[in-house]
Amino acid sequence: MRIFFTAVLITCSMSSCIAQKNTVTFINQSNLNIDSLQIILSSANAYIIKHAEINIGDTLINVIPSDKPMSNNHDITVSISIYLKNHKVIHDYTYDDLGGSLITDYVISLNNDNKLVWEAKTSKKNQ
Repeated sequence: MRIFFTAVLITCSMSSCIAQKNTVTFINQSNLNIDSLQIILSSANAYIIKHAEINIGDTLINVIPSDKPMSNNHDITVSISIYLKNHKVIHDYTYDDLGGSLITDYVISLNNDNKLVWEAKTSKKNQ
Protein backbone atom coordinates (compact mmCIF):
# COMPACT_ATOMS: atom_id res chain seq x y z
CA MET A 1 0.00 0.00 0.00
CA ARG A 2 2.83 2.34 0.85
CA ILE A 3 4.41 1.75 -2.56
CA PHE A 4 1.09 2.56 -4.24
CA PHE A 5 0.79 5.95 -2.49
CA THR A 6 4.44 6.74 -3.29
CA ALA A 7 3.84 5.96 -6.97
CA VAL A 8 0.69 8.13 -7.02
CA LEU A 9 2.55 11.01 -5.36
CA ILE A 10 5.45 10.82 -7.84
CA THR A 11 3.07 10.63 -10.81
CA CYS A 12 1.07 13.65 -9.61
CA SER A 13 4.15 15.75 -8.98
CA MET A 14 5.63 14.85 -12.38
CA SER A 15 2.42 15.66 -14.25
CA SER A 16 2.13 18.93 -12.34
CA CYS A 17 5.61 19.99 -13.43
CA ILE A 18 5.00 19.00 -17.03
CA ALA A 19 1.69 20.85 -17.17
CA GLN A 20 3.26 24.13 -16.08
CA LYS A 21 5.80 24.36 -18.91
CA ASN A 22 5.19 26.76 -21.76
CA THR A 23 6.91 27.18 -25.10
CA VAL A 24 8.33 30.03 -27.12
CA THR A 25 8.59 29.00 -30.76
CA PHE A 26 10.53 30.88 -33.42
CA ILE A 27 9.86 30.34 -37.14
CA ASN A 28 12.16 31.75 -39.82
CA GLN A 29 9.75 32.51 -42.68
CA SER A 30 12.10 35.08 -44.19
CA ASN A 31 14.40 34.52 -47.12
CA LEU A 32 17.46 35.10 -44.93
CA ASN A 33 19.76 32.81 -42.99
CA ILE A 34 20.08 34.13 -39.43
CA ASP A 35 23.49 34.29 -37.77
CA SER A 36 22.05 34.11 -34.25
CA LEU A 37 19.08 35.00 -32.14
CA GLN A 38 18.42 35.56 -28.47
CA ILE A 39 15.12 35.22 -26.63
CA ILE A 40 14.92 36.69 -23.14
CA LEU A 41 12.14 36.16 -20.61
CA SER A 42 12.45 38.56 -17.72
CA SER A 43 10.59 39.11 -14.48
CA ALA A 44 12.55 39.13 -11.19
CA ASN A 45 15.50 37.80 -13.20
CA ALA A 46 16.18 36.85 -16.81
CA TYR A 47 16.06 33.49 -18.58
CA ILE A 48 18.07 33.64 -21.80
CA ILE A 49 17.86 31.31 -24.80
CA LYS A 50 20.44 31.55 -27.57
CA HIS A 51 20.55 29.90 -31.00
CA ALA A 52 23.05 30.19 -33.83
CA GLU A 53 22.88 29.54 -37.57
CA ILE A 54 19.14 29.43 -38.20
CA ASN A 55 18.35 28.54 -41.79
CA ILE A 56 15.46 29.61 -44.00
CA GLY A 57 12.34 27.69 -42.93
CA ASP A 58 13.74 26.52 -39.58
CA THR A 59 11.43 26.22 -36.57
CA LEU A 60 12.89 26.37 -33.06
CA ILE A 61 10.67 25.21 -30.20
CA ASN A 62 11.95 26.32 -26.79
CA VAL A 63 10.39 24.62 -23.77
CA ILE A 64 10.48 27.00 -20.82
CA PRO A 65 10.95 25.38 -17.39
CA SER A 66 8.10 26.17 -15.01
CA ASP A 67 10.46 27.96 -12.60
CA LYS A 68 12.01 30.25 -15.27
CA PRO A 69 12.31 33.14 -15.05
CA MET A 70 11.98 33.71 -11.33
CA SER A 71 8.71 35.57 -10.84
CA ASN A 72 8.36 38.99 -9.27
CA ASN A 73 4.59 38.24 -8.98
CA HIS A 74 3.83 41.28 -11.11
CA ASP A 75 4.96 41.33 -14.74
CA ILE A 76 6.92 39.49 -17.43
CA THR A 77 8.61 40.63 -20.62
CA VAL A 78 9.48 38.40 -23.57
CA SER A 79 11.99 39.92 -25.99
CA ILE A 80 13.79 38.69 -29.09
CA SER A 81 16.88 39.98 -30.89
CA ILE A 82 17.85 38.64 -34.32
CA TYR A 83 21.36 39.15 -35.66
CA LEU A 84 21.87 39.08 -39.43
CA LYS A 85 25.11 39.56 -41.29
CA ASN A 86 25.26 43.03 -42.92
CA HIS A 87 21.84 44.03 -41.48
CA LYS A 88 20.59 45.98 -38.50
CA VAL A 89 19.60 43.96 -35.45
CA ILE A 90 15.91 43.11 -35.48
CA HIS A 91 14.50 43.53 -31.97
CA ASP A 92 11.00 43.40 -30.49
CA TYR A 93 9.30 42.55 -27.20
CA THR A 94 5.95 41.95 -25.55
CA TYR A 95 5.00 42.89 -22.00
CA ASP A 96 2.40 41.22 -19.75
CA ASP A 97 1.35 42.90 -16.51
CA LEU A 98 -0.82 40.10 -15.19
CA GLY A 99 1.08 37.68 -13.06
CA GLY A 100 4.84 37.64 -13.23
CA SER A 101 5.11 34.30 -14.98
CA LEU A 102 4.75 32.93 -18.49
CA ILE A 103 1.14 31.80 -18.91
CA THR A 104 1.06 31.85 -22.70
CA ASP A 105 2.77 29.91 -25.45
CA TYR A 106 4.28 32.31 -27.98
CA VAL A 107 4.98 31.80 -31.67
CA ILE A 108 7.30 34.46 -33.09
CA SER A 109 7.84 34.50 -36.85
CA LEU A 110 10.23 36.52 -38.98
CA ASN A 111 8.31 37.11 -42.22
CA ASN A 112 9.56 37.88 -45.75
CA ASP A 113 9.48 41.62 -44.99
CA ASN A 114 11.87 41.00 -42.07
CA LYS A 115 9.14 41.96 -39.61
CA LEU A 116 8.43 40.01 -36.44
CA VAL A 117 4.92 38.61 -36.07
CA TRP A 118 3.81 37.56 -32.58
CA GLU A 119 1.07 35.05 -31.83
CA ALA A 120 0.10 34.33 -28.23
CA LYS A 121 -1.61 31.03 -27.62
CA THR A 122 -3.14 30.59 -24.20
CA SER A 123 -2.70 26.94 -23.42
CA LYS A 124 -5.68 24.85 -22.34
CA LYS A 125 -4.15 24.35 -18.89
CA ASN A 126 -4.33 28.13 -18.28
CA GLN A 127 -7.91 28.68 -19.44
